[in-house]
Amino acid sequence: MRNLIEKTKTFLNLEPIKQNVYSRREKMNEIKHQYHLASYLGFKKWKEVHKPDSYTENVVKELFAIDRAAKQALPE
Repeated sequence: MRNLIEKTKTFLNLEPIKQNVYSRREKMNEIKHQYHLASYLGFKKWKEVHKPDSYTENVVKELFAIDRAAKQALPE
């Protein structure tokens, strides 16, 4: 039975999928953390201090744009 389970795991290749989902979740949490830091420090200061990779920088930039648009859309 154990051998059958191992063969099935190998056939379906489930382990890399689990790792990939975990790494995406980790990356999402890291981006969320970086966005909060950038909100606190300001985007330019955050970029100087933390030197993010281009993907993180672009996502944080997009989150700032979404946040700015949402604030403009709300009545004061």
